[in-house]
Amino acid sequence: MEKYEGTNICNKLHYVIAKFVPVTFDARSSFAHAKIGQDNFIGLDSIAYSKYIKPPHLRTGNQRVAHIIFGFTDCEDANTAITTGMFIEGNTLTYAKC
Repeated sequence: MEKYEGTNICNKLHYVIAKFVPVTFDARSSFAHAKIGQDNFIGLDSIAYSKYIKPPHLRTGNQRVAHIIFGFTDCEDANTAITTGMFIEGNTLTYAKC
């Protein structure tokens, strides 16, 4: 966020939900975001935010997948994720608008 003479400017994020992401994915890692960008031919900095919907400490002991909210900086990349899906850790996942 940049400030100019008392004004705040924020980039708008386009949120989508990724379903059934392996819990081994590190949602807080900018490296993981860049890897998704590289694997799916989108901008390396297109994903600015990601968070598991259910906090990790509330998962069951044998849970292997969970849903994540992704915040894309580019609406075209968010639309690509929704319409064609994207790879995460070798799995093609479905996405839905948030």
